[in-house]
Amino acid sequence: MSWLALIQSNVDMAFNAVGDLAEAVTIERTDTGHYDPDTGAIVNDPALAASFDTDCIPDAYSASEANGTTIMAADTRAYVRASKCAFEPTANHRARFRDETWGIVAVNNHARAMYELQLRRPT
Repeated sequence: MSWLALIQSNVDMAFNAVGDLAEAVTIERTDTGHYDPDTGAIVNDPALAASFDTDCIPDAYSASEANGTTIMAADTRAYVRASKCAFEPTANHRARFRDETWGIVAVNNHARAMYELQLRRPT
């Protein structure tokens, strides 16, 4: 078994162990516009839009982590299994979570086995 497979197996065990603490999340990617060299214009391509449903383990930031600049007091962290992602989440994607649409502010990729998403409610 490779190291990645071993790590992914451990992440899966952690998700199974928390059971009902895991919550549903939908990760959404939209095309916010890209440069078309043929026309010289900024265009949107609906084919680049995509979403997938998975589960996450939410975790609030502590008061000492919320610095008011990069991490706000109302931000939350959500851990998502990489093996359950249809595409890699990135900053500027969105997450439908707890009946709200949150912005993904930052993403940490933990050993290609789990993503740590920093979620922020729109203002």
